[in-house]
Amino acid sequence: MRTLATTLGIVLVALVTVAWIRDPIAGAQSGIEYQDRGNRHEGVRPRPVSGYEIELLSALVDYQEPASPLPDTLKLRFFLSDESVVHLVVRELELTHYYWLDQVKSSQQWGRGYANEFSWPTDVVLKKLSPTMTMSELGALARLGRPEPSADERVAPLILYHTRLPKTIQRYLFALKTSTDARVVHTVFREGATSPIVTGAPLRPRGGRPFVVQWDATKAAPGSYRVVLDGYALDSNQRLQQTVRFTHQPTVQ
Repeated sequence: MRTLATTLGIVLVALVTVAWIRDPIAGAQSGIEYQDRGNRHEGVRPRPVSGYEIELLSALVDYQEPASPLPDTLKLRFFLSDESVVHLVVRELELTHYYWLDQVKSSQQWGRGYANEFSWPTDVVLKKLSPTMTMSELGALARLGRPEPSADERVAPLILYHTRLPKTIQRYLFALKTSTDARVVHTVFREGATSPIVTGAPLRPRGGRPFVVQWDATKAAPGSYRVVLDGYALDSNQRLQQTVRFTHQPTVQ
């Protein structure tokens, strides 16, 4: 006859199994959950719920440094034209692990120029994920002044690297997401100007999936620019607008 202790043991095993099935990453590994890591918060966190019709996910310099396997340390470098409060976020663009890094506490004060840098080890979380993420799967964003998303963002495009910086900045990659299937067009302006430098072809992003706007800045002079996205949701015809303001400084020094 089955005893009460045996029955309770079976129930306990079943509950643990269900929990593992619901969250296999957390069940297989410990210590990778999102938490305070000293100079940052980092880890796997619950699926984010976004209430934004269109949202900026990442603003990166288009620079691919060879990295296989994942380096021991990743670095972010960025330019500031003036001292500013900076809010850094690193995340995966295609949600698989729900990796997130934010609340960065810098050991130095962010200042003018390209000397602003933050680095973090990959063995704490990133190398423990299965499958291990690559650098190309990561997005990163440096918001200036305010931590939360807005329809008019001011950012510092980030160089994501591990060993060697590029000498010049030639292109930028802006990753965004719409809540529903949409049609959008992006336009690039020199700040203060009304005539666009570039108007891109229409894009049809799928709801909840990241899409990338690329700007070739090889012929652009140093200075302030803005990327403006304008479009509408296909299901409701609701207008979608997003502005991203940033400083283009082509020489990294």
